Amino acid sequence: MKKIDVFKEFTAEERMTRVGGEKLRLMILKIHPVALEFAGRPIASVSFLDEGIAKLILEGWTAKDVEARLKFDRIHPRDLQIVRDLIKERSKSKT
Repeated sequence: MKKIDVFKEFTAEERMTRVGGEKLRLMILKIHPVALEFAGRPIASVSFLDEGIAKLILEGWTAKDVEARLKFDRIHPRDLQIVRDLIKERSKSKT
């Protein structure tokens, strides 16, 4: 399984923006399955997490696909909850 170290691959500014999130999503689409390494540090940017992960739903993924194709290594619990909530909302709006 390939790995993306979010804190090494993305600048602090990128981790706060939709542009950075789009970059993450495009990386994921090219190399999934993938382990996303968060180093236990909070992202705390809904924009980055939504654009990077939750918008995979708009690419045709389901919530189960996200669970099967992505591994969240050392993600901050609050960020994991944000990701889950965003995926749930994106899944609802898709139907």
